[in-house]
Amino acid sequence: MRHQTRTWKVEWLATGIVLLSAFGAPIGNATLRSFGIQPARTAPTGFVQVARDGQSTGPAALLTQHVIVPVNESVDPPTVEYPPWWSGPCDDNNYPGSFVLSSWDGLTACGPGPNRGGYDLAIEFFPGAWGELEWECVELSMRWLYLEYGVRPYPANGSQVVWNYSPTDGGDLQKVVNDGSSAPRPGDVLSMGSMWGEGHTAVVTAVNVAGGYGSINVLEQNMNGGNGTNTLGVAADVVEPDYGMPVTGWLQAEAPPAVAAFSASAGMAAADLVHDGGFNHRGPGAWHKEGNARFGIEMAGALTRKSATKPYEGNGFAVTSTSAAGGGIYQDVTFPVTVGESFCADAEVVTARGRSGARGAMTLWLLGDSKSQSSKARFGPLRGKDLWSPVTTCLTAAGAHSDIRIQFSGVAGSLPLGIDAVDVHESFVQNGGFEHHDGAGWRETKDAWLGLESAGKLGTMPYGGDGFAVTNSSNPSGGVYQDDSLPIRAGDSLCADAEVVTAGGHGGARGKMALWLLGKSKSQLSFVSFAKLPGRSHWTAVSTCVTATGPHSGFRIEFYDAPKAPPLGIDAVDVHQSFVDNGGFNNNGRAGWHSVGRTWFGVEPAGKLHTTAYEGNDFGATDTVQLGGGIYQVVSLPIRAGESLCADAEVVTAAAESGAQGRMALTLFGKSGSESSSVYFGPLPAKGKWTPVATCVTASGPQAGFRVRFYDTPDTPPLGIDAVDVR
Repeated sequence: MRHQTRTWKVEWLATGIVLLSAFGAPIGNATLRSFGIQPARTAPTGFVQVARDGQSTGPAALLTQHVIVPVNESVDPPTVEYPPWWSGPCDDNNYPGSFVLSSWDGLTACGPGPNRGGYDLAIEFFPGAWGELEWECVELSMRWLYLEYGVRPYPANGSQVVWNYSPTDGGDLQKVVNDGSSAPRPGDVLSMGSMWGEGHTAVVTAVNVAGGYGSINVLEQNMNGGNGTNTLGVAADVVEPDYGMPVTGWLQAEAPPAVAAFSASAGMAAADLVHDGGFNHRGPGAWHKEGNARFGIEMAGALTRKSATKPYEGNGFAVTSTSAAGGGIYQDVTFPVTVGESFCADAEVVTARGRSGARGAMTLWLLGDSKSQSSKARFGPLRGKDLWSPVTTCLTAAGAHSDIRIQFSGVAGSLPLGIDAVDVHESFVQNGGFEHHDGAGWRETKDAWLGLESAGKLGTMPYGGDGFAVTNSSNPSGGVYQDDSLPIRAGDSLCADAEVVTAGGHGGARGKMALWLLGKSKSQLSFVSFAKLPGRSHWTAVSTCVTATGPHSGFRIEFYDAPKAPPLGIDAVDVHQSFVDNGGFNNNGRAGWHSVGRTWFGVEPAGKLHTTAYEGNDFGATDTVQLGGGIYQVVSLPIRAGESLCADAEVVTAAAESGAQGRMALTLFGKSGSESSSVYFGPLPAKGKWTPVATCVTASGPQAGFRVRFYDTPDTPPLGIDAVDVR
């Protein structure tokens, strides 16, 4: 019987007793815990051990050593995130005495269950969800289904987990009968035993089958003894019984296709060069202070009263202040740089107080082997609280170098400076910061002129460094451009970023930035338009992304200036590889993207939903009624320990009225367990007023790939997404 009301839940225990719950009230011999409800801290007195999984009860088994089950990144599903309702490992702050049995792919089997001398603690994965019992076998399978596939918990014993599942529960899973037609895959959920008994359930972690014969490995809870792992035989593609209980079938998800990374011939680094640019680990790590500077890491949940500032992304951010000129923090990265190579640095900065006032600069240095080079982006007075501001600067090497330094310097005596989401990466563009005043690499079209302006001219300061480009045209197709040779395969993606402004004291410049893929196959284009740009030094960030549908031999980055408009200023131009497929949602609609949970996902053309695309012709839009719902993309990419990835995107309320909320999460998965960082956003404005978001994560060990995911908050307007980029 499926109960639709959220007020009361009814569940039959093995003893025939009815389990009745009402919003966290005690339930017989179990306790119910949900968000905001104080849980019981000790086992209920006088409780009766109940055989929930078809096993006889007995004395508690000895605590076994925690086993980390190896992950096969080529076949295993994406790593799940840490359960947000837990407090401590295996929720031991809410269920004292809990311990870890084994873990696989981010999923942890815990004990003790009733068959190991424990008791049942009733919990909810989210408010109003069907209750589960820690640490029954069903809780493990339901937790995996919810965190991995967005399936809402539903009433079932172990034997019924497969057969009680409905597509309305989310996840788009298939029921597979154990009849020899096929073997299960890693991530599948098994049901065992008669539908009329309690039975058992487990999660498949590995399959070793050839010619229909072999074995599978499973992760399970509430078995007598053991470490939460087991091996079941397979004969003629039929899975053999577990402890005498026949396997009746399994739930299986369609495996999303992995996306190949850029070919090595592109000659680019695989990731962000900064270590812990998100400051999500306690301690300075690879960061150093200099001069009379103070330097600390503020962690979410432990912020000082004076700070009044939350991290831009992840769990922490850096705070520095100085009493003398030259004080600040820096990180040096050993990296061989050749003549003509370019690099760009991005970060988010804020006054780490309740009021505005911090000032300073971000400087990108090329050091060693030849004369040092630098490009600086100045900022301030910065806003306070959580009103972060993006900064960027780019630099092209005039000689060979052996090291890169990223440095943040505060102005002596100003308020503390907050720093987060620091990213340094290679760029394909030459002289994107216009440091070379001969305009090296850039050309103007027939009916346009190109000038290189130094600081202070035209009433406009450079966004970064000492110069910026200015163009004006009498032709709608006039402007400035740069062509670069680059081997591009079908499926490869590029993203372009820049800063634009009206070069003068009054606003009004209009135009667009276009990214072309050229040569070998039909040309491709993505663009971002801009209008009524402010003047003086009020720069505006623009970006666009394109995914190749065929092979190409190079790209063009071009800026079109609208005729009869004031001169257009351009700075910090960057074109780089992106590991995301179809991040602009301009190719084949939803290609590369998948929805999770009870989620609507569509690709909308400009003008629909009262929203224009940030770039290109289309954007992604999603809406969900389920906590954890949204869209995601999984990409296979070898990542080494110490390497970093950063994700950027533009988000908006895809409706006439504002209010969309959610978060963007970047998760590394594979050999070293999952590692993730998130950025929250909202309530977002509507009607095309897009907001940039970014987050970074550094691998503590080798990883096999990443997942970028957008979580939409239920009961809020639809979320619009565009220009998604992971580098």
